[in-house]
Amino acid sequence: MIGEMRDKETFEFALASAEVGRLVLATVHAKSVVQTFDRVLGFFPPEERSQILGHLAYNISCFVCQKILLGKDGKSLVPVFEIMVGNYTTRQLAREKEFEKLAQVLRNGANEGMQTFDQAIYKYWKDEVISTEEALKSCERPQEMENKMKGISIGGSQGKILGG
Repeated sequence: MIGEMRDKETFEFALASAEVGRLVLATVHAKSVVQTFDRVLGFFPPEERSQILGHLAYNISCFVCQKILLGKDGKSLVPVFEIMVGNYTTRQLAREKEFEKLAQVLRNGANEGMQTFDQAIYKYWKDEVISTEEALKSCERPQEMENKMKGISIGGSQGKILGG
């Protein structure tokens, strides 16, 4: 367990441990799964990033990002998670530096345990755990969330990422 990865040496240690079969749990201050990649790559000079990304992509098991929201009662705290599982698609997108496509993979990956923050927030709103105001101020796409709350959905949420 690594409390927080803040530098190149700590990340290299974590990656080396994962490559020999150790389960590595670590924290990185990032607002989303996509920003996690940016933060980690920022530890390294540009000429090393492709190689590090290849090693990281090969060893990803799961990325979990957390936000804490205020419950509908105004007192309780509600943890909300964005989850990315290291499967073929997420690893391939990471290797190819196609980070902007990861959100769609998370939206479509519920059957593998993946979800976006907005999906988790919507579920808590629907289950009346959080207020409408809390949901809208905490989500990544407020207009899309508001539409979904009104029963309006836009086709394409099941769009393809790779191939035709």
